[in-house]
Amino acid sequence: MLDTDVGAATPLSNKVLMPRIMVVMDPSMLKNEYVLCGCGSRNTLIEVDTTELVNLLNPVLIDAFEQV
Repeated sequence: MLDTDVGAATPLSNKVLMPRIMVVMDPSMLKNEYVLCGCGSRNTLIEVDTTELVNLLNPVLIDAFEQV
């Protein structure tokens, strides 16, 4: 779908942003000022301001550790 190597996907890609692919984020990530995310290379991460990332992606917040 994103046409990238395994481990090289980035939420900052036009392939995510332009067609508005649904992005899911655990709400515990909002506690961090910055998060690390892929930037299109398998060996590189980029530090992104969490608030800016949320504003850009408008993610669905789902508690990944919720007990069912």
